Amino acid sequence: NIREVHKFAFNRPAWLPTPKYQNRTIPSEDMFKGPIWSTSKLESANQTQIFAFANEIKKHNFSIAQLEIANWQKQLGDLTFDSEKFPNAKKMIEDLHKLGINISLSLSPFVSKNSIIHKENTQHLAKHKTDLKTFNVKWQNNEEGGLVDFSNSSTTEWFVGEYVYGLELWWEFPSALSMV
Repeated sequence: NIREVHKFAFNRPAWLPTPKYQNRTIPSEDMFKGPIWSTSKLESANQTQIFAFANEIKKHNFSIAQLEIANWQKQLGDLTFDSEKFPNAKKMIEDLHKLGINISLSLSPFVSKNSIIHKENTQHLAKHKTDLKTFNVKWQNNEEGGLVDFSNSSTTEWFVGEYVYGLELWWEFPSALSMV
């Protein structure tokens, strides 16, 4: 029952960052007042293409509140930039900031079975109540994997700690799930 899941999840204190992360600032309202440019349709976009895209936006004086970078992980749930497509992600973000562009990453609670996290950090994935095995779902393109368990406060702290790229915001993109 999705309504009960929603009520349960949003009434849990684990959704709030622990004191270690409470000093992080809330993104500026300006990030939501203007156009959000996205690389989501550029499935094979890399560091060079994204920087060129940002330069074109600036060159034509288009308004931009933020540039959302999609498809930045090799596998959904790796929580790191794909080093082949983004050999120096930190520099890319610094250079985009120098252009006056706020950056966000698209991400989801889905963790592909092929990802580093699914292989090495299963303690952070949702489990079946009865047998405590990882609760798997099917995601985009029928890919199978787990879901980050945000009802667990230590997982929430771990997850927030993983995303430290000098970014202003992360987008969680919902998608249709089917239970496996």
